[in-house]
Amino acid sequence: MSYGLSVQNASGDVVIDDAYRNHAIVERGTVSVPRLGAAYPFFSQVRVVLATPIPMSRGPLIWGVGDSTSLGVALVGTEVNGSAELIAFTLCTDLSFGGGSVSCDWVVTALPASASSETHGLRVWDASSNLVFDSGLEYLKIRAASSVLTLSNNAPDFEFLTFTHASMSARLFCLSALYALATVMGTDDYNNYALGVRKTSVTQSYLYWVMYAYLAEASPVGTVQNTGPRQIVIAQE
Repeated sequence: MSYGLSVQNASGDVVIDDAYRNHAIVERGTVSVPRLGAAYPFFSQVRVVLATPIPMSRGPLIWGVGDSTSLGVALVGTEVNGSAELIAFTLCTDLSFGGGSVSCDWVVTALPASASSETHGLRVWDASSNLVFDSGLEYLKIRAASSVLTLSNNAPDFEFLTFTHASMSARLFCLSALYALATVMGTDDYNNYALGVRKTSVTQSYLYWVMYAYLAEASPVGTVQNTGPRQIVIAQE
């Protein structure tokens, strides 16, 4: 950049730059995921419907975390309408034993559609007149990113990553950056897995495969998985 605005933090990371557009928080919430009872010690799913559809051209990202250090959360799928807008997504957890329910916090971020209604503050645009930063909008603070893990088609036995980071009592994981599904056949049944993540302590997070479906019959599709690089990205509000 030969001219313009660039703002860096104390570590030298660029946080505002007139060439890069920042995602802002569009919607947030908490969902209660029911456990399936003592006879089904595996999985639960919950569908989250957005209050307002988000155009996919704004690049929406889904973030989430479970309320327990033993609760893994994964993104199972997204729903897009005929106007190419994100309208809903489905999360799964792996802590379903014993009945009751667990909670998952979620946030959706996207490129801002317009400026905020604030009359004071800072706004930055790029050379194409796209809004880059608006102090009247809410943003996540990116706190850490793990090394890159390349999936290798052998889920769920087992690709995992234990990620040590600075102390964080509260955090959100970018589930969109981890999205991957796998179907694994047994002799007379099959299991479906999603690549999930959980907080294991204030200084550690853990990436692994979360079972989200089981059928006691042979799979018609065999073993399927999305290969490629994945990374744990951690943010805070």
